[in-house]
Amino acid sequence: MSDTSVPEEDSPVPEEQAFQPPPPEDVRAAFAALDHAHQQRLAAEVSELVAIVHAADLYQVDQEAVLDGMERLVQPGHDGTPLVGEFLATEIGPLLGVSPQSAMGRIGDALDLRHRLPKLWTTVLAGRVEVWQALKVCQATAQLSADAAARVDKQLADALKAWPWPRVMRALPAWIIQADPDAARDRAETAAKDRHLRLSPINDGHVAMWG
Repeated sequence: MSDTSVPEEDSPVPEEQAFQPPPPEDVRAAFAALDHAHQQRLAAEVSELVAIVHAADLYQVDQEAVLDGMERLVQPGHDGTPLVGEFLATEIGPLLGVSPQSAMGRIGDALDLRHRLPKLWTTVLAGRVEVWQALKVCQATAQLSADAAARVDKQLADALKAWPWPRVMRALPAWIIQADPDAARDRAETAAKDRHLRLSPINDGHVAMWG
């Protein structure tokens, strides 16, 4: 006898669930899994940094296209870093899930670290300093010349042999000043000129203040 029953309405299909590893057997196994995941994340961050630098090294720009104005050579890093083709950021951005502007910033940070702070770069590759920590140093030393940055790099390398990272960061501003006192004086004078205070007109007995 044929089945003459009315088919039921489409039943909801369970959503595809994200893969989850099997739960650990005990807390020690959970700790081991957490440590493994953490180490993998650190290694991935270093690998990503190295891959960005290699991409910058290997990316070829058509010199005729540059002359025709189709692609410019730009310097995403600071003094002492190489020029790269501006379209490199449009290639790297989607791979990192960021905008071309953010990708160009990451390229600049990576090039700053390798070319301006080579001792710190080596320390990052060895896993003794995390990528985010090294990039904070890159940003703090961005206004220095390549020679001044190299002097800071040497002091960092010597200090990291014995000091914890928080102490190194506390000493960093003084090293930056010592590396180029004239530039530090100019920055202080510029900052002093930028100080200002503004008051709004009185409105219903109140006044706004910006500083």
